[in-house]
Amino acid sequence: MDVTIREWYASYYVDEKRKWIYGTLHLQPFSLTFVEEAERKTLNQDLVINLFDVCSLRKTTSSLIFKAITITTKASSNYWLSSFLDRECVFSAMSYFWRNALLHTETKNASRTPSVPDSERTKLGSALLQRALDSERTLKTTAVKLDQQGEQIEHSIDNLQDLHEDLDVADKLVSGLEKWLGAWKLPKTYTTLDPVLIKDKDVPDVYDYEVLYTQMDSSQYQQQSLRVTRISRSGVTILDMKQNILSNTSWHNISVVTMVTPWEMIFTQYQIGRPDVKFSIVSSALPHIVKKIERFASKKLDFDDSVQARLEQDRSHPRVARFPARFTRKPECHGSQPSVAMYTNPSESSLDLGDQARKTNEVISDAEVSELQTTLSNLKAIALAVRNEEEAQRDRLEFLTGSVDRANDRIKATTHRTNKLL
Repeated sequence: MDVTIREWYASYYVDEKRKWIYGTLHLQPFSLTFVEEAERKTLNQDLVINLFDVCSLRKTTSSLIFKAITITTKASSNYWLSSFLDRECVFSAMSYFWRNALLHTETKNASRTPSVPDSERTKLGSALLQRALDSERTLKTTAVKLDQQGEQIEHSIDNLQDLHEDLDVADKLVSGLEKWLGAWKLPKTYTTLDPVLIKDKDVPDVYDYEVLYTQMDSSQYQQQSLRVTRISRSGVTILDMKQNILSNTSWHNISVVTMVTPWEMIFTQYQIGRPDVKFSIVSSALPHIVKKIERFASKKLDFDDSVQARLEQDRSHPRVARFPARFTRKPECHGSQPSVAMYTNPSESSLDLGDQARKTNEVISDAEVSELQTTLSNLKAIALAVRNEEEAQRDRLEFLTGSVDRANDRIKATTHRTNKLL
């Protein structure tokens, strides 16, 4: 069962009934689920929308008055949702997790075609699949080599940029020598500048993450908005998308940082005689944020037991492995499973022989076609990525060639000016 990240009171328009029904909309890592109110049931089952199948999310209005959100899927199905307390907050949360790589990658991996058992494979299907897998393996190796080549080109461009900076210094020195030797006049004053040495500890540890931010105030409702959270050694800073500082709280003033779900945490500042100051952030990169907080203020972290329980239920989920060690528990060993002896009777054997005879006449099975289609899709994606990287490297090589020619011309000109001074 998926963990509910956010839930809102909402209404859903049913085309068959031509009416709006009311219930709760749940945002989960891989889907949107609408649960109708129990006292007036219209749907036979809950409405589940897979986020990987969603093509577009749009803000619109129903009856030209009420604010609504429309969801369009790959199957050209349209879903109308309305009656939100704050449509902007709901839309920003849905859009954030829909376009996030976390949901996209996990859902795509979960929807891959399962492997075909060896007993159901045909000779032609196995040969075709083996050739496709060999091509995919070769293309992956080529892509890795091409990526390493791109890194070498970037390194060469950086070195050439350093060379141009050194040539700028040499040009200024030669120009000064030309003025000094030409006029034979000493400057009236000298300015001595001490060199500034920058060490690793002088560079601040600052990390920015895009999050959904909510200021939690019991007196009034605060909407959820897209913000940037900056984690540093001094504290936590909240910025808007234009890098304007909205709030800055030091670690000394933060009392506790509570993990609510694997996607949400709450920062709390206890105050005597006044209400506590709280704000929450929701992010798919929360494991990285937790690691930075453990680095700067590990004593402030408080892990809720409900998070442990939810992660125990979804321990098979590949994303859980990316959380810190205290999120997960070690599995208990229950010993090996006993082997089970299978019994077959002659009638079943005769049926199996008939199935095998039909398989020999079959050229390639549908399951093998599906697996081959998935492999070819991956092959096409890798080929497109290789082509894009090749075009980008071609542009960088042209820039590198022009920069080398300019450096050669500058070196020749500086050498000629230096020889004239000797």
